[in-house]
Amino acid sequence: KQFTLENVHDFSTYELRQELKQRGKFCGADAKVNHEILLKSMIALLVDERDAKQSAAGSPNALFKSEAANIVSKERAERKKAAIVRSKQRLSSAKYLEEKKRAN
Repeated sequence: KQFTLENVHDFSTYELRQELKQRGKFCGADAKVNHEILLKSMIALLVDERDAKQSAAGSPNALFKSEAANIVSKERAERKKAAIVRSKQRLSSAKYLEEKKRAN
C-alpha cells in the first residue's frame, strides 16, 4: 500500500508504526505510542516529502505562472487601448452615440 495524504487516515496503528520504522522516523522510546501520535508523525513526514517535491519541480511551475501573468497583462492593456479609442470616438462625435443606440 502506498501512503499518501489522502489515505493516511485509513491505516491502522500497526501499519503506521511499521511504515515509520521502515523510513527510520519512528521514535517509540521518547513518548507513549498511540494512533494519534503515529498519525501526526506520518502526516508531517508526507507533508515534508510533498513540499520537497514541489520545491524541486517549482522552477518550471513558477515560469509558467509568470508567462501566464504576462499574457493576461498584455490582453488587459489591449482592452484598455480599445476602450480609450471608443471613448475618444464618443467624445469627438455626437452621431456615434446615436449610431450605437440604433445598432443595439
